[in-house]
Amino acid sequence: MDENYYKILVKRYVDKKLSDEELDVFIYLMKQGVLDQHLQDAMDEELGFVESPIIMPVQGTHKSFFRLWPAAAIITISLGIGLYFLNPHQRSTVSSPVVSTDTIRILNSSNLIAKEVLPDKSTIWMHPNTQISYPSKFTGSKLREVKMQGEAFFEVTKDHTHPFVITTGKVLTRVWGTSFRIKAIKGQATKVSVLTGKVSVSLPGHTTSKHLPTMLNVMLQPNEEATFIADQDELKKARITSKADLLIWQKSDLNFENNTLASITQILDKDYDVRITALEPTLYDEHITADFGGKNLPDILLLICKAVHANYTWNGNSITISKNN
Repeated sequence: MDENYYKILVKRYVDKKLSDEELDVFIYLMKQGVLDQHLQDAMDEELGFVESPIIMPVQGTHKSFFRLWPAAAIITISLGIGLYFLNPHQRSTVSSPVVSTDTIRILNSSNLIAKEVLPDKSTIWMHPNTQISYPSKFTGSKLREVKMQGEAFFEVTKDHTHPFVITTGKVLTRVWGTSFRIKAIKGQATKVSVLTGKVSVSLPGHTTSKHLPTMLNVMLQPNEEATFIADQDELKKARITSKADLLIWQKSDLNFENNTLASITQILDKDYDVRITALEPTLYDEHITADFGGKNLPDILLLICKAVHANYTWNGNSITISKNN
């Protein structure tokens, strides 16, 4: 592990410059206790207060260190962390935002899944070559409108008074608060697959063929999907028969205590039906202690890669981890 990286991460936290992904890494490392000394140093410098350290051992191979600070300082620090969570202000560095006065447009030109948090705290995970656009502010509008092309997974914040609407070509997906996947790749059928909640899929302004009638609106429950085949002028609803490519979005209950990357990838391969390999064999020997509860596979991969200073590339169900240059 690189102590200089920890120091830079803490400095970026103090300056409120962490991206959403860096904030996840910060929390992950903080839970392990490896940032304690760097946080102390930063706070000592900020507060101008130094006291003899109280050393408190914790389970594992490292120890957590805590200093005695004035109560007012602790309150200030706690508020600072809370405000940082409530006001994320930077997006993923793997996507390319283009911001106008009213609209934010993002193209994920990387080889990994990019995460974007919207103004209402809804989250979109964008597969490679996916693009989205949305208003810089949702306030003042009855709808929360997003346009997309490609493949993405959505976790939408509930707001029954302001429906969340995604436009993908001729298909309109309307939700209030749920999680679902949309595949709208050029030249392929558009598919909306629901994991939780309810979603309506419609074809607004669509003219039904007299020779080949089609449904113009379907309501989807969990484990159901809608498919629009443009060439056949048809919108179909069906049960999801194979969840293999949706498994990566299931929330994890995994936690590891000083496990090697080799053992962790074996478990992730089995749980998510993927194949994770390390380009450099030495990466398999890295030891990780982490609680991945409530995280999906893309978030888990991000935290692992940050912890061992690596990158990953995504190609179908094949994932390759390689060391940073």
